[in-house]
Amino acid sequence: MEWTEWYLYTSRYIPVQRETEEFGNDSGVHICSWAYVLCTSKAKRFSENDMNSAIKGIANILAENYINEEQAKDKIKLCRELFKDYDPKLKI
Repeated sequence: MEWTEWYLYTSRYIPVQRETEEFGNDSGVHICSWAYVLCTSKAKRFSENDMNSAIKGIANILAENYINEEQAKDKIKLCRELFKDYDPKLKI
């Protein structure tokens, strides 16, 4: 699929983020939750009340999918190759 064939879909339902004493601003958790929904095509509605569970889920995913330094270098190299023609100012 070419970049020109992509389209932007904006959901009408986007949970509101609030700052908490325990975690402060957890916008990173919201971003990761949305990325998970988009990448897995698992359309699950979530709310601010789900963020504690989301934090644990993110930690599990990171722990189970740990990559070593050599694998990380390979992934960075692949990303640079994939995106080199799209935006010369893009820094990966």
